[in-house]
Amino acid sequence: MRPRSPGVLGSCEQTLQALKDMILYEDADVMVLNKPAAFAVQGGSGTTRHIDQMLEVMRDAKGQKPRWCIGSNKETAGCLLIAKRVSPRPR
Repeated sequence: MRPRSPGVLGSCEQTLQALKDMILYEDADVMVLNKPAAFAVQGGSGTTRHIDQMLEVMRDAKGQKPRWCIGSNKETAGCLLIAKRVSPRPR
Protein backbone atom coordinates (compact mmCIF):
# COMPACT_ATOMS: atom_id res chain seq x y z
CA MET A 1 0.00 0.00 0.00
CA ARG A 2 1.38 3.41 -0.97
CA PRO A 3 1.17 6.17 1.69
CA ARG A 4 -0.75 9.30 0.91
CA SER A 5 1.47 12.33 0.31
CA PRO A 6 1.20 14.73 3.27
CA GLY A 7 0.93 17.75 0.96
CA VAL A 8 0.13 21.14 2.42
CA LEU A 9 -1.53 20.75 5.79
CA GLY A 10 -3.37 23.53 7.57
CA SER A 11 -3.22 22.70 11.26
CA CYS A 12 -0.98 21.12 13.87
CA GLU A 13 -3.55 18.34 14.29
CA GLN A 14 -3.51 17.58 10.56
CA THR A 15 0.29 17.62 10.50
CA LEU A 16 0.49 15.31 13.53
CA GLN A 17 -2.01 12.92 11.95
CA ALA A 18 -0.07 12.89 8.66
CA LEU A 19 3.09 11.96 10.58
CA LYS A 20 1.26 9.27 12.55
CA ASP A 21 -0.06 7.83 9.28
CA MET A 22 3.55 7.43 8.07
CA ILE A 23 4.80 5.59 11.20
CA LEU A 24 5.93 2.02 10.50
CA TYR A 25 7.61 1.48 13.88
CA GLU A 26 7.91 3.47 17.10
CA ASP A 27 9.40 2.97 20.55
CA ALA A 28 10.63 5.32 23.30
CA ASP A 29 13.77 6.27 21.35
CA VAL A 30 13.02 6.14 17.63
CA MET A 31 10.36 6.25 14.93
CA VAL A 32 10.59 4.82 11.44
CA LEU A 33 8.51 6.72 8.90
CA ASN A 34 7.35 5.49 5.51
CA LYS A 35 8.46 8.51 3.46
CA PRO A 36 6.55 8.93 0.21
CA ALA A 37 8.38 9.78 -3.02
CA ALA A 38 8.43 13.43 -4.08
CA PHE A 39 8.30 14.59 -0.44
CA ALA A 40 11.38 16.34 0.96
CA VAL A 41 13.07 15.40 4.24
CA GLN A 42 14.46 18.90 4.79
CA GLY A 43 13.88 22.37 3.40
CA GLY A 44 15.69 23.83 0.46
CA SER A 45 15.24 26.13 -2.47
CA GLY A 46 11.55 26.23 -3.35
CA THR A 47 10.60 23.61 -0.73
CA THR A 48 7.62 24.76 1.30
CA ARG A 49 6.67 21.53 3.10
CA HIS A 50 9.07 18.91 4.42
CA ILE A 51 9.32 16.29 7.17
CA ASP A 52 11.81 18.26 9.28
CA GLN A 53 9.30 21.12 9.45
CA MET A 54 6.43 18.72 10.23
CA LEU A 55 8.37 17.30 13.19
CA GLU A 56 7.91 20.67 14.97
CA VAL A 57 4.47 19.47 16.11
CA MET A 58 6.11 16.59 18.02
CA ARG A 59 8.24 18.66 20.42
CA ASP A 60 8.38 17.14 23.90
CA ALA A 61 7.89 18.83 27.28
CA LYS A 62 11.56 19.95 27.22
CA GLY A 63 11.12 21.59 23.82
CA GLN A 64 13.17 18.99 21.92
CA LYS A 65 11.81 17.94 18.57
CA PRO A 66 12.51 14.57 16.95
CA ARG A 67 15.40 14.66 14.45
CA TRP A 68 15.84 12.65 11.29
CA CYS A 69 19.00 10.55 11.42
CA ILE A 70 19.42 9.25 7.92
CA GLY A 71 17.58 10.98 5.12
CA SER A 72 16.94 10.37 1.49
CA ASN A 73 16.52 12.61 -1.49
CA LYS A 74 13.15 14.07 -2.33
CA GLU A 75 12.35 11.62 -5.12
CA THR A 76 13.11 8.50 -3.08
CA ALA A 77 10.42 6.63 -1.15
CA GLY A 78 11.41 4.50 1.81
CA CYS A 79 12.10 4.26 5.51
CA LEU A 80 13.24 7.35 7.36
CA LEU A 81 14.82 6.92 10.82
CA ILE A 82 13.82 9.58 13.36
CA ALA A 83 15.51 9.98 16.78
CA LYS A 84 13.08 11.09 19.46
CA ARG A 85 15.78 12.62 21.68
CA VAL A 86 19.00 14.49 21.04
CA SER A 87 21.11 12.53 23.50
CA PRO A 88 20.91 8.80 24.14
CA ARG A 89 18.88 7.56 27.08
CA PRO A 90 20.99 6.32 29.99
CA ARG A 91 21.09 2.52 30.11
